Amino acid sequence: MAQGIDVQGGPDVGAEPSALKGLVSKLFGGPGAPREPKGDPYADDRALLKQFRTFSEECFDQRWVFERGWWRNLLYILGRQWIYYDQDRGNWRDKRMAKWVPRPVTNKITETVDAIASVFQSVQLAVNCRPDGGDPKDVTTAETANKLAPAIHYEHEWDRNFRTGDFWLIATGNVFYHVWWDKRGGRGPVTIPFEKCGACGEVSDPAAVQSAGNMCPACGQPSMTQAMDAEGQPIQQTYTAGRGATDVCSPFEIAFPMACSSFADIPGLIRKRWRTKSWAKTNLPEEVFRTIQWEEMSTDRSLQLLRGLSLQNEVSNSPVTTQGVGSEAGLEGYTEYEQWMKPSKDYPEGLLLRVAGEGDSARILALPDQSVPGPLPFQTQQGAPLFPWTHVPYTEFGGRIWARSPLDSLIQKQDQINQIDSLTQLIIQRVANPVWLEPKGTEVKKFTGEPGLVVKYNPLALGGSTAKPERLEGSNVPSSLFQIREQLLDDIENLAGTYDIIKGSKPTGVEAFSALQLLVERSQSRYSMVLAARGEAYRALFSMAIELERDYGPQERTWAVLGPNQGWAFANFKNANLQGAIRVVVEDGSQTPKTSLGKRAAIQQLTELQVINPQNPDTAYEILKTFGQTDLWPGLDYDVKSALQEQDDWERWASTVEQTEGMGPVTDPVTGQPQVDASGLPVQAMQPQLTIPPVGGRKPWHNDMVHLAEHKKWANGDNCRQLLQQKPWLEPYLGWVIQQHEYMMQIQQMQQAALGAGPDAIGGAPGAGGAGRAMKNSNQESGNPADVPRGTKETPTGQGPA
Repeated sequence: MAQGIDVQGGPDVGAEPSALKGLVSKLFGGPGAPREPKGDPYADDRALLKQFRTFSEECFDQRWVFERGWWRNLLYILGRQWIYYDQDRGNWRDKRMAKWVPRPVTNKITETVDAIASVFQSVQLAVNCRPDGGDPKDVTTAETANKLAPAIHYEHEWDRNFRTGDFWLIATGNVFYHVWWDKRGGRGPVTIPFEKCGACGEVSDPAAVQSAGNMCPACGQPSMTQAMDAEGQPIQQTYTAGRGATDVCSPFEIAFPMACSSFADIPGLIRKRWRTKSWAKTNLPEEVFRTIQWEEMSTDRSLQLLRGLSLQNEVSNSPVTTQGVGSEAGLEGYTEYEQWMKPSKDYPEGLLLRVAGEGDSARILALPDQSVPGPLPFQTQQGAPLFPWTHVPYTEFGGRIWARSPLDSLIQKQDQINQIDSLTQLIIQRVANPVWLEPKGTEVKKFTGEPGLVVKYNPLALGGSTAKPERLEGSNVPSSLFQIREQLLDDIENLAGTYDIIKGSKPTGVEAFSALQLLVERSQSRYSMVLAARGEAYRALFSMAIELERDYGPQERTWAVLGPNQGWAFANFKNANLQGAIRVVVEDGSQTPKTSLGKRAAIQQLTELQVINPQNPDTAYEILKTFGQTDLWPGLDYDVKSALQEQDDWERWASTVEQTEGMGPVTDPVTGQPQVDASGLPVQAMQPQLTIPPVGGRKPWHNDMVHLAEHKKWANGDNCRQLLQQKPWLEPYLGWVIQQHEYMMQIQQMQQAALGAGPDAIGGAPGAGGAGRAMKNSNQESGNPADVPRGTKETPTGQGPA
C-alpha cells in the first residue's frame, strides 16, 4: 500500500445507486441506495462542513508532540542519527559540527526493528469461530466460517498487510487497520437474470423473489419465469462481485480526539490522503472533478512528513523535513479528509464524509454512487452500524491512546554508541599514529615512513650533543571506551528484548535445553502484551470481514485446498450458511512465537529423555519436516506420500460407493473378487453388495511400518469419523486397509526371528532351542490331529473321560 501517496482505497466504500438495492446489497456489495435530500441530515453541506471543522480542530490539537517522536524514529531507522530538534523551526535538523569530526552510525535501531519484526512473523495468527447458541444455523455458520478463514485471509491479503503494519507498529508504536468492501475488485463481472410473474406481469430481481419465499413480491403468486424484453432477449444486469479489502494506515494518516483514553471511546476519526490530479480524473465524477481547487503540496503537517519519506534514504543529503514533494515535479493534487463517525444524536446511523481541500477552499465531496456523505456503509448481522477500524498499540501508556514505540527508549543509548564510535575514530586519527621528534639542527631532510628507512642526522649540529631523531609510539584507545560500548550494546538488547536466542543464534556457552528454554521464555515475555494486541486485532478484523462476507459476498465461493496427499481439492461455501450468530476467538497458542532454535532444542531434549524415538519413521518424518529437510530421506518421503495417496483414494471410494440389496455373489474383502465354494462356483448369499469394488489393497512395494502409522492417524481423524457416521457399514473395509499392514508386519517379525535363531528355525536340528525351536514345536502341535482338545471331560487324545 502506498502510505499517504495516492492510496487506492475508499472510493468504493458505498452503495450501488439502482433499483436493485436489495439484490446488490445482498450479493455484491452495496451498503444502501442514496437517500432523499429532503429532511436528510446528510444532505446539509453547510452543517456537515461546520461539524467537520469543529471535529478536526479537536483531533489535530497538540498532535505535533507525537509526530515529532514518530518522525525521529523513522530517521534513525534510515541512519539519519546525527540530528537535533530545532524548537524555533519545529523540525529535526542535521547537527552542525566541524568537518573533521567523524559522524559514524552503528545502526542498532534498524537491527532492533528487524529482530522484533522476525518475532512477529514467527507468529501464525489463527481464529476459531464458535456458535453463539444452540441453534443449528449457528453451528453451521461456525463450521463454515472456520473453513472459510483461509479464503478470507488470502482475499484481504493479511500476510502482506501485517508485514506493513508491523513496521509502523515497531517504528511508531501504533498502526491502524481498515476493513472495507471493494466493489471494483475481485472476481470479475456477474450477470443477474430477472424473473417475471405470470399472474401480474411484475419483473423482479432474484433477491426480492427469494425474500418473498420464491413468490412474486407484488401479488404473492408462485408463477415466476425468466423475464424477457420485447425483442425476446432475457432481462438481466451485470455487476462486479467485488472483494474484501484491508488497508494499513500509519499514525500520520489517522487523527482522533486525544482527550479519549481508549480507542473504543473515540466518537470517530479522520483519515487523511493526498490525491493526485490524475487519480481524481480517473475516479471522480466529472462534475465533482471540476469543483476541486488544486494545490502543489498539502499544508497538513502529517502528510508533508509522510510524503517526505519518499526522498529519505541512508545516503540522502536532502533536508530532514521535506515540504514540497509534488511541487518540484509539478504534480498537482488535493488533500482529502475522510471522516468516520460512530452513531450519535445528530447522526443516528453514523457518518461517512469526505472533504476536499483545506481552509476556505474545503468543500464536501458529494458522491451519490457511494452514498457519500451518508451513514456508515456497513452493518452487523443485528443491523447495528459497523465502525470498521482497529488500532494496534505496542506499549500502552495509561491515560492516552497513542502507545509508545520500543525505539523510544533506545534513542539515547544509540546516540551514546555513536558518540563513542566518533571519539574512538578521532583518537585513532589524531593521537594513535606514531610521530617523530626531530631536534633542531639535526638536518634530517624527510621522514617518509617507508620500510627500511635510513635517517641521517648530524650529531655535531648542536655542539656535540647526542640528540637524535626519536620515534614516539601513538596512544592506544582507552580500554574503558570499549567496555562502555559493550555495556551500551547490552543495554539496548535488554531494553528491546532482542537477545541472541530471538535472532536465531545460540548464545555462547549455553548448551543445556533448560537454559535455552529459559532464555526463549525471557525474550518472549517482553512481547506478550503486543502479541496479545496483534491477536485481538486479527480477531476484530476477521469478525468485520465475516460481516462483510455475509452482506456482500458471493452466493457461492470456491476455495482450492491442498490435501495431505499433495493433491488439490475444491471446497464450496455458500453464503446462506453464514447467517447464524457466532463468536470469534483467537485460537489458543497462535500468539506464541515459534522459533526454529527453540523447536530444535526441544527435539534434542526430548530425544535425550527418550520421550521420542527418532528411529521411528513417523517421528523421524515429523522431525525432518520441522527442520525442512524431508528430502534428506527420500524413501521415507515417498512412503508417506504413497500412504496419503492411498488414504485419499479410499475416501473418494467411500464417498461414492453404495450398497445394493439382493441375491448376488459374496465379495471377498481382501481381493475384491467373488468368493467361490469347493466346487469352484460363486457363493451366493442374500447380503448387501457394493456398487464399486473396495480400494486400498496392499502392494508389495509398500513400507508397512510407515503405512500403518499413517493409516492409524488417518482413521482417528475427522474425515474417517464423518464417513463412518454417514455409512457405518464401511468400518470393516477401513479395518481391512489397516489390518493388511499389521498382518504383514507380523509375518516380517516372525521371519526376522527365524533368521536370527539359526538354521534350526526351519526344519530344525534336535536339541535346538530359542525362537526356532518354538516355531518347530508349534508346527508339530498344529499338525497333530490326535492332540485336539475335545472338552473338559476328555483327555487330550480324544479317548473319552479319564
